Amino acid sequence: IVKAVWDIARGAIMELLDHAPSADVVAQVENIIDHVPDVRFVHDVRVRSVAGMLYVSCTIEVDGRLSIDDGARIADEVENTLIENLEGIANVLIQVRPAGSFAARVLATGLENVTDEDLV
Repeated sequence: IVKAVWDIARGAIMELLDHAPSADVVAQVENIIDHVPDVRFVHDVRVRSVAGMLYVSCTIEVDGRLSIDDGARIADEVENTLIENLEGIANVLIQVRPAGSFAARVLATGLENVTDEDLV
C-alpha cells in the first residue's frame, strides 16, 4: 500500500514541479524552429514543464541586415509555429541575434569551453 501511495504521490508532485521534459520534446522544438523561414540557426534551446505546460526559451539567429521589426516578425512566426505544432505550450521566450553570433562566441571563448548545453 505504501508503495502504491508513493507512486501516485510522486507522479502528482512531479507534474506540479518544474522539470525538463523528454529529449524527444526538445528535439521536436528544435525541428519546428529549424523549419521556420529566415531562421539561420537556433541554439540555447531550453524547455521546462510545469503542471503539464511547456515553457520554451531559445536564441534564433537571423540575417544581421534585417531591421528590428523584421527580427521581431520572425520571432513571432517562430512562437506561433511552435504553438500551432506542439500541444501544451504556455510561454515562448525568444532572443533574436544576428547570424554568426554563436560562432563568434565560440571563437572568442575557445572550442574547448563549449558545453553540450551550448549546442542544444
